[in-house]
Amino acid sequence: MKESPIFLKTGDLALWVFQQTPAFPRRLRHSLTDRLERSVLRFQAQLVRAVRDPGGSGRSLSRADATLDHLRFLFRLAKDLQVASLKSYAGFSERVMEVGRLLGAWRQGSGKGDRPG
Repeated sequence: MKESPIFLKTGDLALWVFQQTPAFPRRLRHSLTDRLERSVLRFQAQLVRAVRDPGGSGRSLSRADATLDHLRFLFRLAKDLQVASLKSYAGFSERVMEVGRLLGAWRQGSGKGDRPG
């Protein structure tokens, strides 16, 4: 599981998010910053659930997809509030697009009982 590309890329994304959020204003600590951090951790947990419960992997992957969309929304909000720079937003977008591609491939294969490679 840990060598799977989606888990490696998700770990990189989580690390990157946690490295970015300390620069966000203190006034957003309990709203935007907290939600960004929790969402990336929730996404990782949903991927683990999908591996651990193959019978429910379709539901878990669907939830993970929704969480990834929410994460995109939150970081876009950070950019729009000008607490994340355009460069930071571009870095985030690149990472999330890669994770999204891997998740999409897994979802397509999940009907065949595939697990991430």
